[in-house]
Amino acid sequence: MEEAGLWLASRGAPKLELMVRDGNDHAASFYEALGFERQDVTVYGKWLKTPTETATDKAS
Repeated sequence: MEEAGLWLASRGAPKLELMVRDGNDHAASFYEALGFERQDVTVYGKWLKTPTETATDKAS
């Protein structure tokens, strides 16, 4: 992660962001230990296929 941050910073990126799903406390703790902070953000999404169709596609 440190190398990724250095690479992005060298290319002018002002911030590194990632998403962790609610309830994934292990991942949240991992990223917090690396210096990431929780941000007050809302993520919007829209299914183009239903979750059932997506699972069926992956099984094929």
